[in-house]
Amino acid sequence: MKGVRTPFAEIELIVVTGVTLGVGLGLLVAGHESSRRQRIGWLLLMIGGISTFPLRADVVRRERSLDQTLGQHSRLDARSASYSH
Repeated sequence: MKGVRTPFAEIELIVVTGVTLGVGLGLLVAGHESSRRQRIGWLLLMIGGISTFPLRADVVRRERSLDQTLGQHSRLDARSASYSH
């Protein structure tokens, strides 16, 4: 399993923004005719969407960077092992 060290505070932030996104979507899908609920739903959806996806993209970017670094090390190890024989 891949391991990317993500600070606990960043994990909390991702969870909170994801919940914000979900609550906003829930308010919009619930079908209440209240314009206040719809405005709040759209606001929460936008805040959650704008903040959640960049945070998750950062984690994915770090994971890919780690994969590339580990891949380079394993290739270097394989090359050095073939030269030593």
